[in-house]
Formats: sequence, C-alpha cells, structure tokens
Amino acid sequence: MKPSFNYSDLINYKELSSTDLLVVIYNGKYGYIDRSGNIVIEPNNVFTHAQNFSEGLALVTTGEQGNIHSLKRGYIDINGDFAIESAFYLADHFSEGLAPVAMHNFKSLKAPIESGYINKQGNWIIKDNRFFQKPGRFKDNIAIVCYFDENSGYQYSFINRTGEFVFNFGFDYLTQFSEGLAVAQKSQNKYGFINKDGIFTIHQNFYEAEPFSDGLACVRPDLQHGYGFIDKAGDYIIDPIFDSARSFSDGMAVVEINNKFGFINKSGKLSIKNFYDSVLEFNEGLAPVKINDKWGYIDISGNLVIDYNFDDAFNFTKGLSVVRINNKWGYLKPDGSYLWVPSA
Repeated sequence: MKPSFNYSDLINYKELSSTDLLVVIYNGKYGYIDRSGNIVIEPNNVFTHAQNFSEGLALVTTGEQGNIHSLKRGYIDINGDFAIESAFYLADHFSEGLAPVAMHNFKSLKAPIESGYINKQGNWIIKDNRFFQKPGRFKDNIAIVCYFDENSGYQYSFINRTGEFVFNFGFDYLTQFSEGLAVAQKSQNKYGFINKDGIFTIHQNFYEAEPFSDGLACVRPDLQHGYGFIDKAGDYIIDPIFDSARSFSDGMAVVEINNKFGFINKSGKLSIKNFYDSVLEFNEGLAPVKINDKWGYIDISGNLVIDYNFDDAFNFTKGLSVVRINNKWGYLKPDGSYLWVPSA
C-alpha cells in the first residue's frame, strides 16, 4: 500500500531539483520516493518528521513527538543514512552549500542562542551567539539574520558567507533581494525598497509591499486604497484599485474584485475573469483555482485543463503538484495523472 503525506512536509517543495527525492508518510512513518514513484527510502520509525531533499540532503527530526526537549534535527543522504546527526533545536534546508541551524538551552526563548551555519560535513562555518532565533537561508551569497540593538531593539540585516554584516545598520523589517531590490522598513515607518548598498531607492511610502517579480511589485499605499503595482522607479504602472493582489508570476497576477478572484496581465487588464472563490499563482503555465470548495487547474487562457477534483491543490513545480482528496495526499502531473495516487 502506498504512503500518503501532508503538504506541511513539503516546505521547500518549490526549491526541488528535478532529481531530488520526494517525502511520503504512511501510518506515521516517513519515507522517500523518486520521480518515477518508486520507494527509495522505506517508511520507518526513525524520523519523527521529515522534509524534502535540498542539495542532496534532507532535513529530518528525531525524538519523541510532543516532547519538545527531546526533538533534534539533522540531515540524511539519499540512502537514508545520517550525513549529519540530529543535534540541532532549529534547522533549515541547505542553500548554496550552507544550512542555518541553532542550538537551544530552553532557559529563555527570548535569549540569544548559539546559532549560525554548517556545511554538508556538519562543521560550523559561521557561529555567532548574537543572532536571535534561526538565521535565514543564503541566497546570492547573503542571508538575513536578526539581532538585538540596545537603541533600536530587534533588527534585521544581511551577513555574507564569512559571517560579516553587509551593512553597519539594521532594519525593522527586511526581505531577501528580488530583481535587485529588497522590501525594507526602518524607524517604524511604512515599507520601501532598498538596493544592495542599503539605500532606499523607493521611499517608504507603502502600508504593504511585496518583493519585485516580473519587473513589478505589488503594493498598498494606505488603508484608504487598494492594491496596485509599481515599477522600479516607484511609479504606479497599475493603479491601486484591487481588493487584494499578489505578485506577478508567469506574466499574470492574482487580483480580488468583489470577493472573487481572477488574473490580470502586466497592462492591468483582467485577462481571466474574477469568478473563482480562491486561486493560487500561475507556475509552469498552470494555476490552481477553486469553485464550490473544489480545486482544479486552468491554463493561461483560462481553460480548465484539470477538473475540480481536489480538496486542496498547490502550484506545479518541476512538473509536479501536491493535491489532497479527503485526507489523502498525492503528487499530480500536468496531464492530470498521478505520480503518487492520493492515499492515507
């Protein structure tokens, strides 16, 4: 009987390579399949929790479920053997050869903890007890960390691969760079966008802001206006008129009008009418859409290509999506067939 799994186990699903193994779970036992649907690592009792592979290693948790003091995180290889033993209170996936990890003494969740980054041999490359919580993953050789400043309180900034701060100042809020700019907030003002020198090239004019995608950023100027899109000069290309909106993907953006969702193109024209109860972004030419509590998939012309069969459905990535029918989960292909039939 084939295993099933929960979507929460696929936290890094969008970052999978075409060769990474996929996590499955059956009767509380985690295992892994390949992209032909064959079991490669048998479901077993070793892992309390397991997630998908990233850069050849998978993050797993061992210990007693429900006993936070016993839970530790480590990494396994494609044979299911521990490449890095479970020793970390907090850990994340490998990115650019490094994984963020943190130790914890359970004395105070608000105290700084021994944290930093390890390599694939489990050796500390960056170790710093100034960081609060778990530091972020590396992207383009920088990572976001949180630290405490006596004058400004909790601050966010970037470090490089040697652990040095990129800026000698921090921000109240910060995202990774996307298309050369990052969303940032300083001195409790609204959100703006900084360049890689930490300079606001788009001023803090926005009540809400998302990173740039397809050359545009989704923003909301204030509570009296809706959501629109700006270019890198900070000028509105699409006026803030929508009840809600999400970043562009595959040349289309989700918008909400009168409690129904549709898609606009980069000219701001409604290219797929707003009559869906819920939708997710386009990826690989398909988007999950929901009508009457069931999910299906449409193409960029708005044609229904996979029927409304699912209680949950997620974006396609590397040719696979995750879907749920009742309490059964499976992996779906773009033609509507299954790599892994939903099961429980």
